[in-house]
Amino acid sequence: MASNAKLIFVSQGSALQCSVISVCGIVFLLGMGALYQARVDELVEGKNAPKDPIAVARACYVAAFIYAGFFFFCFCQSYLHTKKNEEERRFSGI
Repeated sequence: MASNAKLIFVSQGSALQCSVISVCGIVFLLGMGALYQARVDELVEGKNAPKDPIAVARACYVAAFIYAGFFFFCFCQSYLHTKKNEEERRFSGI
Protein backbone atom coordinates (compact mmCIF):
# COMPACT_ATOMS: atom_id res chain seq x y z
CA MET A 1 0.00 0.00 0.00
CA ALA A 2 2.78 2.46 0.81
CA SER A 3 4.44 2.02 -2.58
CA ASN A 4 1.19 2.77 -4.44
CA ALA A 5 0.54 5.87 -2.34
CA LYS A 6 3.98 7.27 -3.22
CA LEU A 7 3.22 7.01 -6.93
CA ILE A 8 -0.04 8.95 -6.79
CA PHE A 9 0.45 12.55 -7.94
CA VAL A 10 -3.10 13.74 -8.74
CA SER A 11 -6.52 13.09 -7.26
CA GLN A 12 -8.81 10.48 -8.73
CA GLY A 13 -11.21 13.11 -10.07
CA SER A 14 -8.39 14.99 -11.77
CA ALA A 15 -7.09 11.76 -13.29
CA LEU A 16 -10.50 10.94 -14.74
CA GLN A 17 -10.96 14.47 -16.04
CA CYS A 18 -7.52 14.41 -17.66
CA SER A 19 -8.30 11.04 -19.26
CA VAL A 20 -11.54 12.29 -20.81
CA ILE A 21 -9.96 15.51 -22.09
CA SER A 22 -7.01 13.54 -23.50
CA VAL A 23 -9.30 11.18 -25.41
CA CYS A 24 -11.18 14.15 -26.89
CA GLY A 25 -7.88 15.80 -27.85
CA ILE A 26 -6.56 12.62 -29.46
CA VAL A 27 -9.70 12.15 -31.55
CA PHE A 28 -9.80 15.81 -32.62
CA LEU A 29 -6.11 16.01 -33.50
CA LEU A 30 -6.09 12.74 -35.43
CA GLY A 31 -9.13 13.96 -37.37
CA MET A 32 -7.52 17.31 -38.16
CA GLY A 33 -4.28 15.60 -39.13
CA ALA A 34 -6.14 13.32 -41.51
CA LEU A 35 -7.99 16.27 -43.04
CA TYR A 36 -4.79 18.23 -43.60
CA GLN A 37 -3.04 15.17 -45.00
CA ALA A 38 -5.94 14.65 -47.41
CA ARG A 39 -5.57 18.33 -48.41
CA VAL A 40 -9.21 19.22 -47.89
CA ASP A 41 -9.89 22.39 -49.89
CA GLU A 42 -11.50 24.29 -47.01
CA LEU A 43 -8.33 23.91 -44.93
CA VAL A 44 -5.52 24.25 -47.47
CA GLU A 45 -6.84 26.99 -49.76
CA GLY A 46 -7.47 30.59 -48.96
CA LYS A 47 -5.79 33.63 -47.53
CA ASN A 48 -4.70 32.17 -44.17
CA ALA A 49 -4.02 28.63 -45.38
CA PRO A 50 -0.76 26.93 -44.34
CA LYS A 51 1.96 26.71 -46.96
CA ASP A 52 2.77 23.09 -46.11
CA PRO A 53 -0.36 21.13 -45.10
CA ILE A 54 1.63 17.92 -44.68
CA ALA A 55 3.78 19.58 -42.00
CA VAL A 56 0.60 20.73 -40.26
CA ALA A 57 -0.71 17.15 -40.41
CA ARG A 58 2.52 15.86 -38.88
CA ALA A 59 2.27 18.46 -36.10
CA CYS A 60 -1.29 17.29 -35.37
CA TYR A 61 -0.11 13.68 -35.16
CA VAL A 62 2.75 14.62 -32.81
CA ALA A 63 0.33 16.56 -30.60
CA ALA A 64 -2.03 13.54 -30.58
CA PHE A 65 0.89 11.36 -29.50
CA ILE A 66 1.62 13.78 -26.63
CA TYR A 67 -2.04 13.62 -25.60
CA ALA A 68 -1.77 9.82 -25.68
CA GLY A 69 1.11 10.10 -23.19
CA PHE A 70 -1.06 12.26 -20.92
CA PHE A 71 -3.88 9.72 -21.25
CA PHE A 72 -1.55 6.88 -20.26
CA PHE A 73 -0.28 8.81 -17.23
CA CYS A 74 -3.78 9.74 -16.07
CA PHE A 75 -5.10 6.23 -16.66
CA CYS A 76 -2.27 4.85 -14.52
CA GLN A 77 -3.09 7.38 -11.80
CA SER A 78 -6.73 6.32 -11.85
CA TYR A 79 -5.69 2.67 -11.68
CA LEU A 80 -3.44 3.36 -8.67
CA HIS A 81 -6.32 5.11 -6.91
CA THR A 82 -8.53 2.10 -7.55
CA LYS A 83 -5.91 -0.28 -6.16
CA LYS A 84 -5.37 1.95 -3.12
CA ASN A 85 -9.12 2.05 -2.42
CA GLU A 86 -9.36 -1.75 -2.74
CA GLU A 87 -6.49 -2.23 -0.27
CA GLU A 88 -8.02 0.22 2.19
CA ARG A 89 -11.37 -1.60 1.99
CA ARG A 90 -9.71 -4.98 2.41
CA PHE A 91 -7.78 -3.93 5.52
CA SER A 92 -10.47 -1.76 7.08
CA GLY A 93 -12.25 -4.79 8.57
CA ILE A 94 -9.25 -5.85 10.61
